[in-house]
Formats: sequence, C-alpha cells, structure tokens
Amino acid sequence: MAEFQLKETRRFKYALFLIALIFVLGTIGFHTIEGWDLLDAMYSTVTTISTVGYGDFYPQTAAGKVFTIILVFFGVGTMLYTVSLAAQTFVEGTMRELL
Repeated sequence: MAEFQLKETRRFKYALFLIALIFVLGTIGFHTIEGWDLLDAMYSTVTTISTVGYGDFYPQTAAGKVFTIILVFFGVGTMLYTVSLAAQTFVEGTMRELL
C-alpha cells in the first residue's frame, strides 16, 4: 500500500511540474509571439489553460492563434489529468477510511 501511495505522489508531482512548465512556456510564447508584456502573457496563459477565457487578451497574429490552439490542447489536458489525480487520491483515501 505504501508503494501505491508513493507512485501516486510521484504522478501528482509530475503533473504539477507539467502545469508549471506549460505555464512558463505559455507565458514566454505569448510574450514572444504577440509581444505582450510578461504580466499580460501570464494572465492570458492562466485564463487559457484554466478555460476561463475572459477574452480581454486574445492573439492577433496567425502564429499566436496556432500557439493558443496548442496551448489549449496541452494545457487543458494537463489540468484535467492533475484534477483527476487529485480526485482519485481523495476518493481512494476516503474509501480506505471507510473500510
């Protein structure tokens, strides 16, 4: 059982690392491609990968639009994976307590 928890912890840390990596790459991408300042690029990255999408910042160039498509694909997928790992850990922990 301890080995299972270690494996789950490792997966969760990996998922968090991927989210951080996507956040950094998204910020750099928007900053470079669209020429936005770093704060606007970070803000746009967070609203994009969290699927909030306020629409106050959006790409104006074709390269920026392609970049956003890729960011949505990988960012949302990674966020969903991380949330599902957290939910799985919570549910399994609750089930262990009940049994």
